[in-house]
Amino acid sequence: MEILKAIAIGVVIFIGIMLLLGALPKILSRISDPPRMKFIENYLTERGCTVIDIKPYSAHYGVRYKRNGTKYYSKCLANLDTKELEWVGKPPDWIKE
Repeated sequence: MEILKAIAIGVVIFIGIMLLLGALPKILSRISDPPRMKFIENYLTERGCTVIDIKPYSAHYGVRYKRNGTKYYSKCLANLDTKELEWVGKPPDWIKE
């Protein structure tokens, strides 16, 4: 009977740890996404963009916005250390690099 109790406790602990590890990416994204999304919004607003909609994905941020009446969709990463946006794929045509 003691062995069954030990096994049951071990299984419960194991399941608890697995659930925590499964939820960890979601928890971390709730912490790290808001400052990055605010940085992207400020970056685009400073460059004359309006109607900014940012959607976080696992590998990038999808950004829909308007600039000079033209609608754009871009994929980017926000690097808060260097205060720069890194474009995933082709950068928007209005960016002069």
